[in-house]
Amino acid sequence: MRKNQVHATKTRIVLADSRIHILGSFENIQLAKRAVCNLVLGTPPCKVYGTLRSMASRASNKF
Repeated sequence: MRKNQVHATKTRIVLADSRIHILGSFENIQLAKRAVCNLVLGTPPCKVYGTLRSMASRASNKF
């Protein structure tokens, strides 16, 4: 089992065998899920991370 803290989305991602578990608030999980799906589908990591940072900053500016 492997754990990783994702700071851009404030989630915790756990890779367990063939499963991916994402822990956090509902909105943050949705951001992290979209990023993981894009990576699996072959989007370059730099593009995914850039998109993720801009979406996370927009979400934090809402409050």
